[in-house]
Formats: sequence, C-alpha cells, structure tokens
Amino acid sequence: MKKKSLFKKIIATIFLLIISFVNFNTVSFAQNSQDVAGQAVQSIEGLSDPKRGLMPCDPYSENKDEQCTPKDAVTLVKKLGQVALYIIIIALFVMLVIGGLGYIYYGKSPQYLNKWKKYIKNSVVAILLIVGVIGLVLGILAAVGFDQQVLGFLKQILAQTDFSFFNHAYAQEIPAPAPGPEGEYTNFFPRETVGSLILKIIKVIINYIVAPALVLSTIWAGFLFVKAEGNPQKLTEAKKFAVRVVVGIVVAAAAATIVNVILNSLNEVTNKVNSEIGTTQSE
Repeated sequence: MKKKSLFKKIIATIFLLIISFVNFNTVSFAQNSQDVAGQAVQSIEGLSDPKRGLMPCDPYSENKDEQCTPKDAVTLVKKLGQVALYIIIIALFVMLVIGGLGYIYYGKSPQYLNKWKKYIKNSVVAILLIVGVIGLVLGILAAVGFDQQVLGFLKQILAQTDFSFFNHAYAQEIPAPAPGPEGEYTNFFPRETVGSLILKIIKVIINYIVAPALVLSTIWAGFLFVKAEGNPQKLTEAKKFAVRVVVGIVVAAAAATIVNVILNSLNEVTNKVNSEIGTTQSE
C-alpha cells in the first residue's frame, strides 16, 4: 500500500510539473506562433545547422560536397550524445529531488530511511561518475588532438568512397521536421537551446514543487515542536523530522548547484568547440 501511495504521489508531482511547465511557456508558444518562419532548431548552442537542424548533411543533394559521409555520421552521433547527456543530467537532478523529498516524508521508517539514503547516494555517485568520465575523456582527447586525427584519417581513407546507398538509408531512418517558408525548421521554443530550456525546467521544479514542499516541511517541523508540549518522545520525533528537512534542503540546493555548474560548463565547452570549427572552416 505504501509503495502504491508513493507511486501516486510521484505521478501527481510529475503531472504538476508538466502543468507548471506548460503555463510557464505559454507566452513563448504564443510569440512563436506569430512568427511566420519560426526560429532555427538548436539542439545544443551553435551545433545545429540553421537549415537542417541536427542533420549535418543533405543526403539528397546533387552537390557531392553536401552529401552525407561517415564523418557526418560521427558528427550526428556526437550531437545526439550531447543531447542525451543533457537528458541524463536533468533525470539525475529529478532523482535527487525525489530522493530529498522522500527522505523528508518517509525518513521516519528505518526501512524507507535506508531506501532513500541509497537512492540519494546512487544519484550523487551517478552524477560524479558522469562528470568524472566526461572530464577525463575530454582531457585526453584535447591532449592528444584525437578529433583532428580522426577527421584526417576519415579524409584520407574514405574520401573516394561512394556512400550514396548509405546516404539514402541514413536519411530514411532519421525523420526531419518540415521546413518553414524560408527553409528554416520551426522551433516551438524561440531563442531557446536545450541547455537554457533544461535550466528553465529546473527553475520550475524548484519554484513550484521543491520550494513549497520544503517550506511546508519546515512549518510542519515547527508545528511538531509546538505539539510536543515537552513530551520527550514527541520532541525526539520533531527533532529527527527537522534534521530530515535540513538534509532535504541541502540535497535540493546541491542538486540545483551541480546541474547549473555542469550545464554552464557544457555550454562553454560547446561554444569553444564551435568557434574552433568555424575558424577551421573559414580557413
């Protein structure tokens, strides 16, 4: 029964988040609907081509330079990987928040207390592992110039290979949105990137779910102290609940801080890489 009740509360929380997020972006949707051409789709800041979105090439172009090659497949995989990274980060943030709230409301039971401690611990370990692995891999790649080596290898080995069959199969497997009147793909979130959109989602979670829950928990902790009326057992329970509230606040604040730092770092790295790519192409 307790598991079903917890599941219902989680579903209600997710539903509340969706409603809050829809209301939060009503103005953006309305503004975008008045824009005929819309905005170019941006998966990660600066990575998307304004004419093709995530597609780094044109498989149906008669110009051989614009047709898809294995290098474009590598580029697409990198883009999708970066998008997936953002999704993983927001999922881990939500896990931390749920773990913090669960620790507050279900920490009274030893069974649930251990469960939520493990839940929070696993979320933190997952975030640290992802950050550590990404930092290590990026550091090694930057040190050995791996990207340039791979691109050079592809140019030398695959320059004369005909990939027309691959081009058409590649395009069929990856559906693309219909272009607007001027060739741009319509974006339902004008002037938004995945990074900024996720930050807005996090702000909605904090403002409409985490903050009210923590405020109510703090008020309830004070009420328990008043209700105890000097009873040692009730005072002990009130103190334990207050400690759990403090832990929940720290967990939520730490989760928000970690996610903001990671997203800002990713955007800085992405912008730097894009500027280097643009400089190389112009040369």
